Amino acid sequence: MQKGDMGKGEKTNRYVRNGTQKTPSFTRAQGKMKAIPEHHTFSMRLRVTPEMTARFFDCEIHPLYATFAIVEHAEYACRCAILPFLEPEEDAIGSSVEIEHTGPAHIGAIVTIETEITGVEGKDIISTFAAKQGEKEIARGKTTQRVVDKAKFQQRIQDKA
Repeated sequence: MQKGDMGKGEKTNRYVRNGTQKTPSFTRAQGKMKAIPEHHTFSMRLRVTPEMTARFFDCEIHPLYATFAIVEHAEYACRCAILPFLEPEEDAIGSSVEIEHTGPAHIGAIVTIETEITGVEGKDIISTFAAKQGEKEIARGKTTQRVVDKAKFQQRIQDKA
C-alpha cells in the first residue's frame, strides 16, 4: 500500500483532539464516518446469569459463562465503541468474529469486556476484545463491523422479508 492510500485504513498523520492532547486517528477515503482516535477503547461490566451459561436449546451443558454469550457481549461492546463515530445516516453490522475462550466464569461472576479499535479498512472497523474476571482473562478475540448506509440497509431487509 502506498503512503497516503487511505482506502484500506492506513494510519494517517491526521490528528483529532482528545481533551488537550492530540492523538493519531484512523480515517477512510470514502464514506462519511468521523475519524476514530487510534486505540479508542470501550469497556463494560456484567454479572454472569443462568441465561448466559453453556447450553443447546433448553439443555444446559454446564453452569459457566458460555462462548456464545461472550461473543454477544463482545460484539455489543465493540459496537458501543464505534457508535460515537458514525454519522446519523450510518449504521454498522457485524461481519466477522474470532474468539479464543481461555477460562471459565461461574454464575454470579463479574466480567469486564474491554475493547480497542485497532484499524479501519475501507468500510470495515476492526476491534480486539478481552473478557476478564478480575485480572484473569477468560476470552480474547477480534470483531469486524461493516459501516452501511442505514436507509439502504433497512430497504434490503424489507426487500428480503
